[in-house]
Amino acid sequence: MTRARLWITGGQLGRPNCREIVANVQRQFNLVDSVSAQRGSHTLKFGVDYRRLTPRVANYVYEQQNAFLSLSNAQAGTLLYDLINLSSSVPLLAQNLGLFGQDTWRVSPHMTLTYGLRWDVDFAPTTSSGPSLPAVVNFNDLSTLALAPSIWPDPCPTVAMEAMAAGQAVIASRIGGLSDIVADGVTGLLTTPNNPEELCNAIQSLLDHPARRKQMGFLAKQRVLAFQASSVVSRIEQVYCEVSA
Repeated sequence: MTRARLWITGGQLGRPNCREIVANVQRQFNLVDSVSAQRGSHTLKFGVDYRRLTPRVANYVYEQQNAFLSLSNAQAGTLLYDLINLSSSVPLLAQNLGLFGQDTWRVSPHMTLTYGLRWDVDFAPTTSSGPSLPAVVNFNDLSTLALAPSIWPDPCPTVAMEAMAAGQAVIASRIGGLSDIVADGVTGLLTTPNNPEELCNAIQSLLDHPARRKQMGFLAKQRVLAFQASSVVSRIEQVYCEVSA
């Protein structure tokens, strides 16, 4: 059984999707076995602990996103972008194996010591059926630089901050929060929105000067620290205090 719905949210109008009515279920299988032995005043215990988790989450079978910048654009049929996504629900598989050893030592009739060691390994998540689950680590290391040629004034574009945290120089549009996050000529380059020629020139400039690009990436990694919660929250609280005073 499926269901479809359409809603309006934020700056995006028109997002019909069709979703399976499947309960979110997590099954867990846990096997624990141990063996004990008595040696004088010591009670030794060795065991194994195996855990298998198979969570299954309902997913959208069909989703179509038709995004518009404004209601007038929607009425005129001027799209910002259109996305069609087909997917299926894949049961995940997570496994853990633990080995442990324990000693209970009766030091005296009035004192007992219990101590031990445990070794655990968490296997990489996979799927119990269907397509395999790819594992991508440090994907930013594969890129030469980061691009954020936005034409919408996003107030807090996390994609730029994520690239900066990975030590990448960022070429972005001079619009919205990008103008504050990317220091033009220092941690990257800012270009005029919707100007392909200027964007291409900026890309070519950093490709032709790897030393400058590397220096920008280094400075970007330092600059992004100022946008972490530990740095921002206290300043926001200070503004609230000043306004309410």
